[in-house]
Amino acid sequence: MKDIKVSDFCDKTNKDFHKYYKFLNNPKNMKTIYDFMQFMYMDEFKERILDMIKKNKKNLMNYIETSKTLMKFYERNKLIQRSEIGTFFSKFKSKINNFNVNSDKKILNLFYEILEYPNLLSVLKECFYLFGNYRTCLLTMIPKINFYKCEKYQIDEYVKYFHDNQNMFVTLISKVSIGDKTPWGSIYYSSAYAMFETLNIMERYYLKNGKGTLSKLKISESITPYTLSKKTIYKNLLKKFDMNKFEKKNKMENILSVSSFIIVLKKMGYDLWFTIPLVFDTIYKYNFKGIQESKVIGYKKIYHQKMNFRIGVMCYILKLDGFLTNTNILNNFND
Repeated sequence: MKDIKVSDFCDKTNKDFHKYYKFLNNPKNMKTIYDFMQFMYMDEFKERILDMIKKNKKNLMNYIETSKTLMKFYERNKLIQRSEIGTFFSKFKSKINNFNVNSDKKILNLFYEILEYPNLLSVLKECFYLFGNYRTCLLTMIPKINFYKCEKYQIDEYVKYFHDNQNMFVTLISKVSIGDKTPWGSIYYSSAYAMFETLNIMERYYLKNGKGTLSKLKISESITPYTLSKKTIYKNLLKKFDMNKFEKKNKMENILSVSSFIIVLKKMGYDLWFTIPLVFDTIYKYNFKGIQESKVIGYKKIYHQKMNFRIGVMCYILKLDGFLTNTNILNNFND
């Protein structure tokens, strides 16, 4: 397996863990492993394992430290706590918290203590099943923390470990997974909504003088509003949209704000991917860096779905600057 990072644990390792689960789920393979484990107590094998520990000590220490951090997140799930996995985590953590990592023989002893753990293969199979599915891996990591009302140190911890994987981070904070039904309507907007909700939550802890929230996700922005009157903004929106004469005559009187323009386009059947960039490009001169591509679901509008985090950020900035008078206007958009 490649190096395990906390920030992309569910994202990058789930395929590997799924393979391990399938292997252990085969009774013939389980028997082979049980038989092989008997030979591992021979002195010759112990010497070989000790030699492997010496040669790979740095990597082993990284795995142990990463495992400790991951267990900290999963232990917050009460279902995990009560399961065989939770019992295994607790025992393993107690062994390594005050562990002398400089002693190769102590590492070897720890290896054999783990090897002797009751029903070890059964527990590992359960772990691999849990971690082998991206959605399950994420959802079981989410604790029952109301991030809207939590202490700052609690959200700080998630920002610290997951900020550089925006797909995992927005799911953990917003508790909205890719493909979930959201107020914005289509399931294809789920990750855009998750980003928007995440930024609104983070605003409570990090926003200072209108800035700071995006930087916590390593998103940098250069945004300058065009020096235009509101009336000019509305006219420019209509020019860019290029309504036909009938639509202009019947819709113009309803467009008294950016919000009302968005509502009109929504009623006319336009999607968020068209509407929000149109509005944003009219109001701002801007450049974003650090917005990652969103995961996608299904085969519909793949390119647009990948831009969902960008849509979520745009909606957040429009709200922050007062152009979205009520965020409910984003609800129930067509796709």
